[in-house]
Amino acid sequence: MGVPLPIIIMIAMMMLMFGLSVIIIMKKKNNIFTQTIDPKPEQMTSQQKDEQR
Repeated sequence: MGVPLPIIIMIAMMMLMFGLSVIIIMKKKNNIFTQTIDPKPEQMTSQQKDEQR
């Protein structure tokens, strides 16, 4: 395997950040569903996706 170590570290950091972001999104969705049951939850999810990008 001729993969240099810095590239492996970068991939590991990206995976960690992706995992943390997924956990945060799940917590936000759970909070929204538990606190206020909106009639249009799709708009809330689309706004969160736009904020991340």
